[in-house]
Amino acid sequence: MIQQRGYELLNVNNVKLARFKEIFAGPAKSDKIDTRKILELMHMREMLPLSKRILHRVGVTPVENEQLKRFTRRRRQMIEDKNRLSNRLGSDLQAISPGLLEITGDLDNIWFLNFLSSRED
Repeated sequence: MIQQRGYELLNVNNVKLARFKEIFAGPAKSDKIDTRKILELMHMREMLPLSKRILHRVGVTPVENEQLKRFTRRRRQMIEDKNRLSNRLGSDLQAISPGLLEITGDLDNIWFLNFLSSRED
């Protein structure tokens, strides 16, 4: 939204900003003080090479990146769901039949899952 309105969007490297603040000491940390330091850096961009490494221009994100971000987040959710279900199955199996899980070694074995689903009891 910022870029759509014609403004330049900059990302601040927090570690390098902290180093800059150590070099040019000032009052204790606060959001207002940090904002002033960032503004000082913006004004010094042309004269101070260090500021170029602290402030990075953010480009427009392609639509494909947004789609990939959604897909990777969804994939991560699915993996977390699978792990959660697998842990529940493992604890239920351990409660019902201690030692069976040790024989199989892994709940993800296809033969073991087929074995579990082949019986009703």
